[in-house]
Amino acid sequence: PALDGIQFDYIRYPDKNPDYGYTQMNRARFKKMTGCQTIDAESPVWKDWKRAQVTDLLRTLVKKARAIRPNIQISTTGLMPYYRANLEAYQDWRYWLNHGIVDFVTLMCYAPDVPEFEKYISDAKKKMGDLSKVNIAVGAYRLLATPEIFEKQWDLCEDSGARACVTLHYGNLLQNPVLAKPLIRNKKS
Repeated sequence: PALDGIQFDYIRYPDKNPDYGYTQMNRARFKKMTGCQTIDAESPVWKDWKRAQVTDLLRTLVKKARAIRPNIQISTTGLMPYYRANLEAYQDWRYWLNHGIVDFVTLMCYAPDVPEFEKYISDAKKKMGDLSKVNIAVGAYRLLATPEIFEKQWDLCEDSGARACVTLHYGNLLQNPVLAKPLIRNKKS
């Protein structure tokens, strides 16, 4: 069978390590490309440059994939909330969607409760307008002991207008089969 698509899961800087990316090569490239001789971690120029590096890498990978298979579907995961993706992990999934770099994105809405999950969906709608190119991922791994919260989040996902609802990860559904209940029911019945 033909390959239908590629999902770039970790296409971002590690958001838990703000010092990542200060190699000698990166600093030299930054100085050459921007003309800035000093690097300030809080500088918008440095942050924009790091974000551009991620986007340029993604563009290169997509171009190579589509040279081999022009109709291949390309997707990425996207951190939530958006500010964290954009300002801490230098991942601009909204830009990627709006400029056709990727076909869709799977937003990691791994909230421990319903109100935070609702905020993630609201934030995504504010950024995108509609969610027709957005999958919403519910974090089953965080909700093993609270299947009722998983079910409420799944229902919100189904009602959000998202392209699809997905979960991370399948093994958690085996670990606590009650989590699978909303995935296999017919909501309309």
